[in-house]
Amino acid sequence: MATNRILHLDMDAFYASIEQRDQPRYRGKPLIVARPAAERGVVSACSYQARAFGIHAGMPTAVAVRKCPTLVVVPPNLDLYKDVSRTIMSVLRQFTKRVEPLAFDEAYLDVSDRCPDWTSALELASTLKQTIFEWTNLTCSVGVSFNKFLAKLASCYQKPDGLTFISPTNFPLFIEQTPVTKFYGIGDVTGNTLRQMGIFTGKELMRLDEATLVRLFRKRGSVIYQCIRGIDERKVDNNRQSKSYGKEYTFAQDVNARSDELDEALRNLTILLCDRLTQNGHQTQRLLLKVRFADFNETSKRFTLEQPTDYASVIEETTKLVLQRVVRDSRKIRRIGVYALDFALPLSLNTNSQLSLL
Repeated sequence: MATNRILHLDMDAFYASIEQRDQPRYRGKPLIVARPAAERGVVSACSYQARAFGIHAGMPTAVAVRKCPTLVVVPPNLDLYKDVSRTIMSVLRQFTKRVEPLAFDEAYLDVSDRCPDWTSALELASTLKQTIFEWTNLTCSVGVSFNKFLAKLASCYQKPDGLTFISPTNFPLFIEQTPVTKFYGIGDVTGNTLRQMGIFTGKELMRLDEATLVRLFRKRGSVIYQCIRGIDERKVDNNRQSKSYGKEYTFAQDVNARSDELDEALRNLTILLCDRLTQNGHQTQRLLLKVRFADFNETSKRFTLEQPTDYASVIEETTKLVLQRVVRDSRKIRRIGVYALDFALPLSLNTNSQLSLL
């Protein structure tokens, strides 16, 4: 496994950096890419200057503006971002055909066949960063390691404009020193659970056996157990196509089914979901609602719209109706998720879709 040479490339604050690149007056200023607060916008991306104010993707625009009154709010320009992304992916494929795009601004590369040793892999990664900058005038961060989990972890380590190598020999020390919330699959809420157990770093996480992690986090527990031990068998798939995608939100405190917090979360989830549909030029007709209750039991419901759409308001209102049918009691809700299960090219601007439960 250690003979694999995997790169993970992540553009730095991609949407926001493009806006700052193209508009000199925005450079050095806190900036978000989002619809206005009056349209119930949600932050799609934010500059590093905005992040210093505690602003992050998924935050309502209104909240972001309250955190930073001088914030620059720029509406998304998805056609521009797509064009830049196509340039980046074209550059990557000049280095290797084994490229697995994850999003507009992120991809895995397997350079094992081009790089006989780690020195050559690091040289290639450095040249890749320079080439992307020459073509786009944008910086990126690259992680280099022997599997996808560690390469992605490395790419986040020295942002922005970083290049980090996690070797087969030093990865245990790297894991031990890394805060648990930096690991893929461990978010803020899971991180809080671990911190309450006195687990703050990978070193402390390594002390938990697999059974304990599974009990705490179900199937994800086994994945976490293996990955922090350097075990990740996933291959870089240059033919990878998304069969579905969605968004989930875990509440800091469990909420009631009729609460304002749940309504706001559902609204934000559908906006983010539709942003991604729009990014990829898709609409959806079949969706899935997932609800996890405070006792960790889960329920889900598939539903179908009369017509495909990428309108957040349509999906939000329909999902609310489904939620009312799924949750008929007073149980508290811990997490909610909305997924698009199919994709279609836009055929009509008619969004008067009606609900059909399967």
